[in-house]
Amino acid sequence: MSAIRLRLLPGLVVEDVAASQEGQRAGLLKGDILLAWSRGEIRGALKSPFELSEVEVEQSPRGAVTLEGSRGAEKRTWMLGPDVWGIRARPNFEGPLLKLYEQGKELVNAGNLSDATTRWRRGSDGKRRTMPIEQRWNMHPAPGRSWKANC
Repeated sequence: MSAIRLRLLPGLVVEDVAASQEGQRAGLLKGDILLAWSRGEIRGALKSPFELSEVEVEQSPRGAVTLEGSRGAEKRTWMLGPDVWGIRARPNFEGPLLKLYEQGKELVNAGNLSDATTRWRRGSDGKRRTMPIEQRWNMHPAPGRSWKANC
């Protein structure tokens, strides 16, 4: 497989919204696109799932956070409070990169981490990545795991 040029569309794609948590109460659905966040005068773009987690941890205890994005062609906003958001999102991949990501994700979900890693590496140029780690496509916790620390 030849190297696939990394091209991300703006924002994050919601992959899952946990029941009875802030994301669901706000009306977020699988497939929604998240582009930015704001809390009062403070705002920022959402370019990686790590940024979404950081906003949840750092901003939501200080007040309601508004997420801006879209559902299909319709612009949307969602207001989230201080409780756990329960949102799992991925970078906004397109084309062959999205297909490669989904194939690797299926392997991860089947417990085949080695083959998933090999598939993702074959899709790259085989060189060490120069982009920040948060922009890499392998951003899912293992099945049954969460990114949140057990504190």
